[in-house]
Amino acid sequence: MPSRSEFQSVAEATDGRLRPYLHLTDPALRRGYEAREGLFIAEGRLVVERLLGSRYPVRSVLVTEAGARRMAGVLAAAATTVMVVDEELARTITGFQLHRGILACAGRLPLPEPTALASGAGVVMVLEDIADQTNMGGLFRSGLALGVGAALLSPGCCDPLYRRSVRVSMGASLHLPYAVLEPWPDALAGLGTTHHLLALTPDPAGVALDDFARSWAGEPLGLVLGTEGDGLSREAQAACRTRVRIPMRDGSDSLNVATAAAIAFAFLADPARPPAPFPA
Repeated sequence: MPSRSEFQSVAEATDGRLRPYLHLTDPALRRGYEAREGLFIAEGRLVVERLLGSRYPVRSVLVTEAGARRMAGVLAAAATTVMVVDEELARTITGFQLHRGILACAGRLPLPEPTALASGAGVVMVLEDIADQTNMGGLFRSGLALGVGAALLSPGCCDPLYRRSVRVSMGASLHLPYAVLEPWPDALAGLGTTHHLLALTPDPAGVALDDFARSWAGEPLGLVLGTEGDGLSREAQAACRTRVRIPMRDGSDSLNVATAAAIAFAFLADPARPPAPFPA
């Protein structure tokens, strides 16, 4: 690996080096391609900087001429291939106006074993079928900021490393370790032997979140959060020891899942505690 980046000017959309950046606005096509190639895309100056400081191996960077000037020092030290294109070519390649001026392609890493990951975390967010990439990004952003140690995802969740998820998370999904918990929901029973599982639900019969926080003895927690439309499944709720709710005004039935999670994290997680370590 070179100690300094190699800057290359690219002028043709047919250049094979650009293949990882094609069709970025086609989610179905990207999901299949990124899974096969073992890669993901990061977008924007701050997110790319956080990617460069993460464990993920950066394969290349695609940057406009203006972006290359703004980030010359950071990119020079990145020890990767930096492809410089004009704005028109960037739009042709990606399918959108590259307002943030920079994209990066990184290799995926094997996911950790979920039980081992959870054992290194005090509070774990457990996500059931979160399908919206914006919500996924928001969950990771608030989770990392407010002290969640790790994330466990049902197999029906969207990809935390999809470009939009990474962007909305402001790079948090690159630094908060996660794993897939399966079989779902049966594997919740095993997690419940080491963590007090909380089902976050608007059910008025649930324990008020602040009341639970005051009585909580400090044991490891798994905060189980459900899909945007239907909420937590009955099976997932049945696997939880306690149902907790956020008190709301009459006439308000629920909150957006990312918003509700952030409120719960602020009550329960410890910002002073570092995230669970990634596997070696």
